[in-house]
Amino acid sequence: MNKWISWLLGGIVLGWTLSNSSLAYAATLATNGQQQHQLVGYWGMAGLVLAGVIGTWGWLHQHPANRYPLAIRPTHITSQPPVSPGLAEVLVDRHWPNPAALTGDVMAAVDRGEIEIAATQSTVRLTRTGDVSNTFLQHCFDQLGDADSFTLTALADFSKTDKRGLIGQWFRDWQSQLDAAANAYQDPANNLYRQRLWTFTLGLTGLIGGWLLVAWIIGPPWALATTLASGLLLVFLWGYLVRHATVTPYNASGRQLVANLQALTATLAQPTDQPATDPDDLTRWTQLLPYAVAFGLTLSVTDQLTTNFGPGRLSIELADRYPLYFESHDQQPLATVIQQALTHAIDVSTDGAYLSRKGSGLNGSHAGFGGGQS
Repeated sequence: MNKWISWLLGGIVLGWTLSNSSLAYAATLATNGQQQHQLVGYWGMAGLVLAGVIGTWGWLHQHPANRYPLAIRPTHITSQPPVSPGLAEVLVDRHWPNPAALTGDVMAAVDRGEIEIAATQSTVRLTRTGDVSNTFLQHCFDQLGDADSFTLTALADFSKTDKRGLIGQWFRDWQSQLDAAANAYQDPANNLYRQRLWTFTLGLTGLIGGWLLVAWIIGPPWALATTLASGLLLVFLWGYLVRHATVTPYNASGRQLVANLQALTATLAQPTDQPATDPDDLTRWTQLLPYAVAFGLTLSVTDQLTTNFGPGRLSIELADRYPLYFESHDQQPLATVIQQALTHAIDVSTDGAYLSRKGSGLNGSHAGFGGGQS
């Protein structure tokens, strides 16, 4: 770090020296008010850049990032994680959970005995069999069907007339629930450090660009000196960003959990040596299938299960789970059918609510204007 500071200060001193050497040239040009205004703008921008560098350095020095030991990532893992499939997807991919993650949580609700899923001749029915913890499913059971069950057809029909965007709001509520749960595994100080580091770097880059633009307006000697100084500043700023923006957003427990989850996703993606033919392995892999759904890796796992155990044995030993993950309804697993239905309903609801609000805004403005005329 001392080396970087030395280079920075050296560049600033060199730029200052070259700038002073060009004062004689500038004096010959500064015969009118416009040139004086340009010089005022130049040194004003230089002052802003200097103040920005000092302020950035002061904040980062007063709010250092927390450092944690490197997490040990297993090479192979088949144990069930301590978090839900949706939360696992959030922690690994670090973005708002998608309908695939929601479907994984729906499959986990089946494993917990909260719901049952069955195909009918024309649709798929979800039935409440216990206390449902998933907020999205709670809204579906309360708003659709008879409160104890609903069908994907009813969900699709409701989405078409959902002008208030309720389904989209249910989905966002569930996303917010997972986002709040993810906070237990994150380091707020490190997240703030990363955000401020990017903000400071982009802000200072903009200031330096403005400073350089003013220098080019004044004349070549000023432009040459400022280009050299600003170039050194930018190298320092972006070099510091590259070195420090990789700070982990997770706390110690979160970092190890994410390492385990990354190992799990790698195992789900390429289960070449697993699962074995032992019944205990089949049970263990059945518990992991909701996570495969959440990460979009169902096919790789079910193909390996079929190869190792055979479809006949699987259909017998996984009688209640087989239709969920293996081809059963229109040549598709029910998990895939549910994911497609959820994605479609959320999209239609969100789009319908947007169009409804847009139309209401136009109607409201016309109504208000008409009232003014009367």
